[in-house]
Amino acid sequence: MSSVPYRARPGAGFVLLVASVAAAAAFFAWGAATPGLQRVWRLQVELEIGKRPPLKAKERALFQETLERYPTLADALLDGTPAGAISAHEQGLVESGYAYVVRKDAAGARAIRLSAPPGATAPVALELRGPWGVEKATLDPARPFLWALREEGPFPQLLEVRGAAPFVVEVEGGGR
Repeated sequence: MSSVPYRARPGAGFVLLVASVAAAAAFFAWGAATPGLQRVWRLQVELEIGKRPPLKAKERALFQETLERYPTLADALLDGTPAGAISAHEQGLVESGYAYVVRKDAAGARAIRLSAPPGATAPVALELRGPWGVEKATLDPARPFLWALREEGPFPQLLEVRGAAPFVVEVEGGGR
């Protein structure tokens, strides 16, 4: 049976040196990463011009966390209104199949009115997502659907509406 001599094993100094180099590399990699606020600004611009697919779960979580961490970001996104759509739309008409709404607090906007565009004949299946979870609804072309917003949860809030066909979004007590 052969054993490794004592001098061939790494000493405490070598282990400390390797651990220090690994910690320094991790620190510099973390420092070189794009800050969350900058990523959210980029996401918002891409949403506003309609040049991106819907946000992924991690991106929505980052957006929500950043809104909570920097509440004045909601003011900047909404231009002084209590709530409004921050994604691409034309007078509330959303053709991309998804819309994002930011709400500053529970008192500002209590509901989102969703309706079919003029000339629509078929119902539209919608998925509504807020900090409290996911709700499903069907939008009847003959009458609008009112999504009552809960007064709970972290504020400001990012709300998502997804539909298979174009729809019109209007924030009650806020802007479009």
